[in-house]
Amino acid sequence: MTRLKIIRRVVQLSAIGFFFLVPWLNAHEFYGLTGNLLSFTFFGIPLADPLAALQTFSATGTIAAKLLLGGLISVGLASLLGAVFCSWICPYGLISELNQALNRRVREPKYKKRASGFNGKLFIVGLILAAMALFGTSPILNQLSLPGWFSRAIQSWFLQGVIPIGAALVLVALAVDLLSGIRFWCRYCCPQSVILMLVQRFSSKRLRILFNKRCCTCAQDDSPCRNVCPLSLDPKGSQVDLEWECNNCGDCVCECTKHGGAITQRFAPKP
Repeated sequence: MTRLKIIRRVVQLSAIGFFFLVPWLNAHEFYGLTGNLLSFTFFGIPLADPLAALQTFSATGTIAAKLLLGGLISVGLASLLGAVFCSWICPYGLISELNQALNRRVREPKYKKRASGFNGKLFIVGLILAAMALFGTSPILNQLSLPGWFSRAIQSWFLQGVIPIGAALVLVALAVDLLSGIRFWCRYCCPQSVILMLVQRFSSKRLRILFNKRCCTCAQDDSPCRNVCPLSLDPKGSQVDLEWECNNCGDCVCECTKHGGAITQRFAPKP
């Protein structure tokens, strides 16, 4: 395991540990840190899922200043670093990756080109937001947030002694991932990734995965970088296509250092 991947795993595990720590602190009457992965407060500084903020605005036509600020902070980070929340912080992201690693031990980890899931996710999110604006329904997409359910389950367990039934969605998604052989939820279902992917696609200059064909030493039919990609993407394919799905985990970069270093991760303008 390369140094970058070790660092990423430490950050992912620390994020999970942090969301065990927060409700434990709240249960012991410390409230400097409060909330979950839908809305969180860090010593008075709000952090919020931008989709949760957008849903509130769609349903009510108004939005609290703290929720708006929290959403803008998350959007700002995505415009600078891309959708790193998905690959470095999201607890379901880590569980899904480990689930996939187990799957690949059983199945041959051979790359297979698959259709992009972004347009489908965008259509569903747009349809639900439109319905909320027309009928004023409560935020529906929050119920499809796996990182939200993960952190809410921990929060509920520490503060109330129960786990909400909605947290079972995490197990359902893992089962689908296991049966499909890919990270199906992350690629085709996750509503939280939609805004992050939109922001990173249109960010003028941010941290990006770049491929230089002239430096590639792999045989034409040999692409180790594709086989290690947690999302089963092709880092050597269209850079524009990657903008809609790549979450900047860096695994392909780590693998490519053994094969010529044609794939790099650096700040660059949009393709």
